[in-house]
Amino acid sequence: MSGYCFTLGSGAVTWSARQQKTVSLSTCEAEYVAASDTAKELIWLHMLLSEMDFAQPTATPLLCDNTRGIVLSEDASYHSKVKHIDIAVHSL
Repeated sequence: MSGYCFTLGSGAVTWSARQQKTVSLSTCEAEYVAASDTAKELIWLHMLLSEMDFAQPTATPLLCDNTRGIVLSEDASYHSKVKHIDIAVHSL
């Protein structure tokens, strides 16, 4: 399962909770795929808000609760060890 929720002010703007499209071999991979899906939604929201002239004064944090998933997303040298993950996940 993957899920995310974006809020603006005190209200939820967009959210999702669903099964992942692929079967993950580890929790690290599952969190990495979930973070990738969340990042895609975040990029879309930033573009939507910029078209509505709603200034973004700071970057939007993307939070992940899996240490290995965070390390994998921050350090590109680990990508050679996860070649089995679909290329679309690595695109961001």
